[in-house]
Amino acid sequence: MKKKIVLSVIILILITLICANDKVFAESTETNNGEIWYTEHSTQKHTKRQIVDKYKSTLPKYDYSKNQFSVQPSAKAPYVAGKLQTQVVTDTINQINYYRWLYGVNDVTVNSEKLDRNQKGAVVQAATDELTHTPTRPSDMSEEFFKEAYAGCYADYDYNGNCSYGDRSITDTIEGYISDLYNISSGSYIGHRLNLLDLKADKASFGYCNYYSTLSMYYGTTNNKEKFYAYPSAGNFPMQNFVTNEYWHLNCTESYNLKNMKIEFIYNGKTYTQKEYGVERTAIVFKMPDELINIFGGNGRQMKSAKITVKLTGLTNTSNQTVNYKYDVNFFDLNEILITNVTFAENQQTGYNGTVKVAQNIKIMPTNNTENNETIWSSSNESIATIDKNGKITCKANGTTTISAKIGDFTASYTLTVKQAPPYTIGHVNDDGKVNTLDAVRILQYVAKKVTLTEAQMLAADTNKDGRVNTLDAVRILQFVAKKIPSL
Repeated sequence: MKKKIVLSVIILILITLICANDKVFAESTETNNGEIWYTEHSTQKHTKRQIVDKYKSTLPKYDYSKNQFSVQPSAKAPYVAGKLQTQVVTDTINQINYYRWLYGVNDVTVNSEKLDRNQKGAVVQAATDELTHTPTRPSDMSEEFFKEAYAGCYADYDYNGNCSYGDRSITDTIEGYISDLYNISSGSYIGHRLNLLDLKADKASFGYCNYYSTLSMYYGTTNNKEKFYAYPSAGNFPMQNFVTNEYWHLNCTESYNLKNMKIEFIYNGKTYTQKEYGVERTAIVFKMPDELINIFGGNGRQMKSAKITVKLTGLTNTSNQTVNYKYDVNFFDLNEILITNVTFAENQQTGYNGTVKVAQNIKIMPTNNTENNETIWSSSNESIATIDKNGKITCKANGTTTISAKIGDFTASYTLTVKQAPPYTIGHVNDDGKVNTLDAVRILQYVAKKVTLTEAQMLAADTNKDGRVNTLDAVRILQFVAKKIPSL
């Protein structure tokens, strides 16, 4: 992998937003016992399936072994800006919007009018072989060309700018801007990332020449109204898009004093405290503590599948209220075998008032999936029947209810009709008026699918009242006959 060297400009209009004396910004919310807690973010609703689908749909489609330009740029006189292939432009904007979607902010579109300006910016850097936001004009470059090139490298009141060197395409620079592992700007932690993920951005333009690239993000209006923006974002997050020593950040909108702030990471029940942090623009910037980084393989390693809770506590706002943030990041493998469907064998089932039964078996496809198959059960009418976390149904009154099972992104349902139970006596399975070994044999024959049982016989055969008829019920009858247990 080629070494990347990247720089970032923090434009003048943002200087007024940078917080002095350890203050940043965040939106206020409800209070609880005098303290404010932020725990929700829309990206927590991104399912693994949605993220995988988004990732696949935004993968570059152009064959980058071919010429990336429809007009070839020239970094020697006579200078030519060049023009990227249409699919390369599409691939690049898709990459930007993939990360913005993960972050929870609006998509941006291509500022087609400024692509030429950014191409000229990449050309002048290639011509001078210098990565800079303030290039020097080559003596054989026209003033007109250089003026546009300078603007492509720089930033102004209505746009910000990134520059990079070392990638084989402009598309590849996006991941580098987001990770910002090679940011050598003075006093900047994640300037490139913040530019790409800027809440006010609505357009982007970019250029590329001889491993040099430029990118501009343009300001519009924003309707993003989240309580906070975190990277890696709250909820499910692909482990392939993060490395162990990469900066985390929390972007806020209300002024805070951070003097008493405490940053904690919770993993596998253990808490790791990070005492070092920075402030860039409106973001609190921090890393995992070294001990936790080492658990995941050390610096520069791809993150592993893990659920990590982040807590930032003890901030105070201008009203002197304590503000706390708590959110979970569930790192997962984009190559995980995900569930594609969940079904029940039947649309209807019958239960009997005053008895218990077990919910239908669920069919999960594919059977070799590697997701957490934990089932969340529910009943639409709990006055008719309730269901516990293990799928055990308690029938309470005559009527109908919908029994649902949610596994991952999928939910399957069926209708349960509860009616009056027919007359029966526990253990009297063969209807001879006695409880003996023949009843146990009858149950075993049923389990072996040699005989069928009536509704009343099924209820009688459930001797341990667990909602099933199986060999355990036959054993219980034999224990009763042998006087090992006093009653059924």
